[in-house]
Amino acid sequence: MKLKLGFLLIFGGYIYGDTSYQSCLDNSPQMGCIIKELKYQDGLLNRYYKQAMQRLDKSEQTRLRKAQRAWMKYRDSKCDAQANEVRGGSLEGILRGGCIVDMTTKRAEELRVY
Repeated sequence: MKLKLGFLLIFGGYIYGDTSYQSCLDNSPQMGCIIKELKYQDGLLNRYYKQAMQRLDKSEQTRLRKAQRAWMKYRDSKCDAQANEVRGGSLEGILRGGCIVDMTTKRAEELRVY
């Protein structure tokens, strides 16, 4: 229960792709859920990125590509820093993975409406 409560406090109960992610977190090992959801959200992010790129001219594509690369570095650095708070502990992977899922989900939505 402590782990579940901590996870909900960190992510504010945010529900990602669908309620099955939250159900997975409630009933299964969290790392497995995080990996599964990250794969799903990363697929959405890539699909929306490609769709956005198709709508842009060459110079806008260059700007979006540069922004996306910068975002990926930012995401990884932010999530590493967040996980560093419990470095070496059992929550390190869960915090980092959950952060990556959260940020990837939000970025996919940004690209969807781009």
